[in-house]
Amino acid sequence: MYSMKQKNVYCRDFAKCEGELAKGKLHMISLDRTDSFTSDPKQLIIPKAKDLDFQLNEQLEKFKNGFDEPIPLYVTNYDEDEDAAICLKKDDKEEYLLHLPIMIQSKEDIQIAYHYLDKFFKCSFKYSRFDEFIFNPKLIELLFGEAKKFFVQNCHISVVDYTIDHLFKFVLTNLTADLLRLHYAPMFDSVTEKYKDDLFKILLNGNDKFGKVDVSFFCHPKFTLNFYNEFVEYVATSKDLSKVVSFITLDFFTHSTLALSKRAAEVCMKQEDGKAFTAYQIDNIHDSNVRYLFCNVEDFNSMFSKLVEHFDFGTNHVKVLITKAGVEV
Repeated sequence: MYSMKQKNVYCRDFAKCEGELAKGKLHMISLDRTDSFTSDPKQLIIPKAKDLDFQLNEQLEKFKNGFDEPIPLYVTNYDEDEDAAICLKKDDKEEYLLHLPIMIQSKEDIQIAYHYLDKFFKCSFKYSRFDEFIFNPKLIELLFGEAKKFFVQNCHISVVDYTIDHLFKFVLTNLTADLLRLHYAPMFDSVTEKYKDDLFKILLNGNDKFGKVDVSFFCHPKFTLNFYNEFVEYVATSKDLSKVVSFITLDFFTHSTLALSKRAAEVCMKQEDGKAFTAYQIDNIHDSNVRYLFCNVEDFNSMFSKLVEHFDFGTNHVKVLITKAGVEV
């Protein structure tokens, strides 16, 4: 009797989850270890291929015997047998926890992975959060053969060294967001430097994919200062800025006051509430009608400075707000 009741609850939750996905709009999607969402296994929806109204299409027919080698659904630092779940929220309260195969190899695994990824791509999400897990862009490419994208209003992604390679490919290929927040965790300078060009690709070529990009760095000041200066130089000297994201925030720490670029014009400074504000514009040398408005906000007494004081990041908390002139906020 109890087993039948459990089965009925599962069938109800499975049907409700499928129904919400079919509507094409959900409040949130996030990935994490199962125990971070729930300690009750009865709350998990564990789909079986036989439960899905799905047949292999022409694209997938070549995988009717499965993959030769297993391919992970997620990129993470955790072991392959680590429980992971996809949390889907209908609103602030009601949520569904999907437990999909971690390693995709059999025909049934492929059916399940394709079914749900396809539904996610057809949905729009108000929020998403990817910290220690991201969807494997290589698997997406293999299953769909084209650049399928998640559509999110507000997307938070943690940039960590063990997913950074796949992460930037996922962002550049499989994501569209009104607001993209990239939060760098502390990592070796060599790693941040290695993937600097990928971050530039997002900022310099992502205008059609991202309305605004916020980047929070917990990196050595040498890297962030060089990154800031290179960005300023790019908007000043590039012949084509049409693909640059229109609204950008760079958040980082330095040991001293941020030096103003020699290209800065129309400079305005003021002090308020213990913070220093410096507004200025950078004009493009090829087209005087193209310019970017900058505002540096510096705070040596920021509460965040105390949180990172054991790192050699400096105590000056800097936010650089960058807006393309003429674009409405």
